[in-house]
Amino acid sequence: EGGDALRPVLAYAAQQAAPLKFDRPDDQLEYVAYKKNQGAWVALFNHGNIVIGCDRLDPKSWRVAPPEPLFSTVKGPYDGDVEFRLDKLGLDPKGDYALYEVAGIDDKDFDAVIAGTKTFEVTEIPCKLSDGIIKATLKFNKRAEYVIAPKDKGKEVFFGQP
Repeated sequence: EGGDALRPVLAYAAQQAAPLKFDRPDDQLEYVAYKKNQGAWVALFNHGNIVIGCDRLDPKSWRVAPPEPLFSTVKGPYDGDVEFRLDKLGLDPKGDYALYEVAGIDDKDFDAVIAGTKTFEVTEIPCKLSDGIIKATLKFNKRAEYVIAPKDKGKEVFFGQP
């Protein structure tokens, strides 16, 4: 009771405080973001592309389809524009920052990092910085990591070097 009336208020409050904004919002996207040294670190999770155990079973043989989270529709990779709001990440909105992608948290790259045959790689990616907002077109499978840092400082911020 009353949840329908409260949802718009909570959504409005959350939009004002959120450090990230997606052009294609989805309730199966999750992120963690925090200030780190001279920049910020963001981890994104695309639960809409993570296969759940029951998804592999033949749905024609079920008498009743199981509820979430035992059953889901895999949506595929996320591909869209994401805005990073510098002030909400604890950064100076007038600062000159770049956006870096951290390879090594998903798929084969993750397997190699865990096996110790590879390390995380931090690479600057195209973005636009305007009015305290970094905007980039991102495509990621299940998990992704990004770093916002002063130009040419992405590795230092990610690896926690002064």
